[in-house]
Amino acid sequence: MLTVAYLYSLAPFKLPKLETKTFMATAFFLSGYVLSKQEQKFSNRWIMVCFVPLLICSLFLSHTWSIDIQGGWIFPYYLLAIMGILGTFHCAFTMRGRLAAFLDYVGKHTLQILTFHFLAFKLVSVIRIYVYDYDWDKLSQFPVIGEINAIFWVVYVIAGVGLPLLGIELSKKKR
Repeated sequence: MLTVAYLYSLAPFKLPKLETKTFMATAFFLSGYVLSKQEQKFSNRWIMVCFVPLLICSLFLSHTWSIDIQGGWIFPYYLLAIMGILGTFHCAFTMRGRLAAFLDYVGKHTLQILTFHFLAFKLVSVIRIYVYDYDWDKLSQFPVIGEINAIFWVVYVIAGVGLPLLGIELSKKKR
């Protein structure tokens, strides 16, 4: 799929509704499938192998790379992304304590969070409209009110994850 993505990015013609990122996404999907079938053994060397080059490259390339990358940059982008994924798995498998338990709990309730996070965003937007005396038409902005405010991304994240989890806990208590 990476070779197809590379060749397609160089092709002089493009098919409608088919982009290089389609092939890139497929490559990542297939890689995830293959990696899920392997028994992963993570050691501390994964930190050096995965995170250090990823960190160095991401510092230089973070504003220029996206999944819509073209040409010869497809292969290094893919390699760095896979290294980041494996490094993240390493951190997840070595993590202990309350943070690990919380992340496990969130992971087990991902579907419920995805189901209700936009509704939670709207509740935050209603509060923002009320507090800042915005016009109620701003409630129609998707997914959140577009006004720039550096702190509200934290509020939206907490509400988007916290309110669905609170709903899960409340529904468990009613049973």
